Amino acid sequence: MIDNESLQSLERLHKLKEDGVITAEDFETAKQNLLQGKGRRKTTEAVAAPPAQNGELSLEDHVQWALLAKQANAELRLTQPGGPLRHWVIPSWPKAAGLSFHRKPERWLADGRLEVVSRGQEFVTDVGDDPAAKEWLERTIQAIRR
Repeated sequence: MIDNESLQSLERLHKLKEDGVITAEDFETAKQNLLQGKGRRKTTEAVAAPPAQNGELSLEDHVQWALLAKQANAELRLTQPGGPLRHWVIPSWPKAAGLSFHRKPERWLADGRLEVVSRGQEFVTDVGDDPAAKEWLERTIQAIRR
């Protein structure tokens, strides 16, 4: 039988999946971990509590990481709202500058969207002296500081 805390965590995870914050695969992994008693919080603090004072979260605390991502400034999210996680909404300058792993024209979708190659992929581009790129980077840094 599943305990009340695990049931509530599953409900929160399902909401995060429905909101597009986590993938169906991540949901299933976290669900199985909860059902098997793995990764449960060892304290009595609420799941929605902010991270520890030192800013560190347990790697196994999937719910807390998802909640932290959900609270992040929307300007820091590249994923298309309500769309598949592999679709990003990005400015036009990376396409013109060239983005590693995305040289195929079919990856660049309409309306400034990009279909990324895989989860966890790192992308590199040469910003050079492009004023649009520098302005976007400055706005991103300011959003991180808020």
